[in-house]
Amino acid sequence: MNQIDIVFSFLNQYCFKSAKDNIELLSSYFRRNVPGGRVGNPLLFDLLDTIKFHEFEDIDVPMIQELMIKENKTPAEASMILQEIMKYKSYTKEQTIPTRRIISDLCSSAILNRATELFANEPTKQMEYIKKSNVQVDVEDLLLSKTFLDLDENTMVADSNIAWKTPWPEINDCFQPIQGWSPALYCVSSAPGIGKSLCLHQLAVCMAGQGAKVHILVLGDLSEKDLCVRMASIVSGEPFEVCAKNLKESLGLLRRQFGDRISMTVMPSAVVSPEQYIEFIKDGDFDILIVDYDGNFKNDRVLDSMYLAGGELYDSLTLLSKEKVVIVASQPKVYSWNQEIIGLGDLSESSRKAHIIDFLLTFSRAPGSNQACGIMNIAKNRRGRVGDKFYYVRLNNGRFKIIPKGVYEYIKDLPEHHEWSDSEIDRLVDGYKAQLTTINNTMATMMPQQQGPTTKPQASPKKTVKNPFT
Repeated sequence: MNQIDIVFSFLNQYCFKSAKDNIELLSSYFRRNVPGGRVGNPLLFDLLDTIKFHEFEDIDVPMIQELMIKENKTPAEASMILQEIMKYKSYTKEQTIPTRRIISDLCSSAILNRATELFANEPTKQMEYIKKSNVQVDVEDLLLSKTFLDLDENTMVADSNIAWKTPWPEINDCFQPIQGWSPALYCVSSAPGIGKSLCLHQLAVCMAGQGAKVHILVLGDLSEKDLCVRMASIVSGEPFEVCAKNLKESLGLLRRQFGDRISMTVMPSAVVSPEQYIEFIKDGDFDILIVDYDGNFKNDRVLDSMYLAGGELYDSLTLLSKEKVVIVASQPKVYSWNQEIIGLGDLSESSRKAHIIDFLLTFSRAPGSNQACGIMNIAKNRRGRVGDKFYYVRLNNGRFKIIPKGVYEYIKDLPEHHEWSDSEIDRLVDGYKAQLTTINNTMATMMPQQQGPTTKPQASPKKTVKNPFT
């Protein structure tokens, strides 16, 4: 970036506080390095003054337009400058990392120059001056002590507005007030064969459909073709076999729907270590990171160190979850595989992961049932309600669909396995709701009528109405 672009980038919500807090140092740097100083580039210094004397929320388009008039810019020039400023203002937190590093570098340069001027022939005093300046030159340094006065409300507000919806409004509603998943560490857990991977794929296409850039790491048996078929089936609603048979059309659908917003890395299990994954993905331009699944990372520890290994994996993933939604699949302990509800304490391998993760969604299978149905349980949620439970059925297109309890009770007891379609479940749900409405209306008519003060109360008729779904 050239000098004026650097100053434009200071107007981003993630950079503004750092620029304002260090405005004297930044102004000093530009006075030394801009040819002709303020006369040479008056717009640059006027923008620095604007940052110095105004708050972020006050610097709006009319204020910038007034600067353009002051600088005698033509309408075309003013429009071009405004477009550049708005471009930098729209950058995400990750996109502003170069600017934040530049701010640190420019401030450090200004301090070095001041130290040299003040103590030209006294290197020891120069070092003392630099140390007292306490400039943080490492953007990634997390060991910071901040008071409430140091916190940047612009960054907080921007971060709090990030929320990617899941496919299930009932689960979104458990996150208030944003009703969606913001950067944090999420875990999805179920016994083998229930559909952990399919759940991850449904989350991937749902969030990519909202504009998120998603990366999926697959460690295990699934191939790129498997991913394409599964996601095409989830998107189109067609059964797996239809999408597999029409693979070219399935791939075309995914390309049209998502373009480059979904990326995948498919590796055998026990080949990639957590450290290798972190190093590979940390600088990627992604909003959502999906790992399928934690137990298939390479682990050189002996069995009695599984507690430490599992915890260290999730410790590493928290570094990514500061700015991204990180979703990891995990298996529960074997004893819980046939439970109707899987809880936080049922996570396998390391109980440390239960303490580290921010959110846990478990899927159980209805005990003894031949149907792909069960209970979703929000077993942990640091940012909303915990303990909410939902009845689900897995459809023949791979989607998990939340259903009323009455429909769940009905289908789980059917003796023959059936691959349910969306339309079949919709008909059952509609029928259930109609039956429930009829029952409620019937019961309302059976309630005793309000009597006048002198009227003898009438006995209620004794009649039982059976709900076929409960």
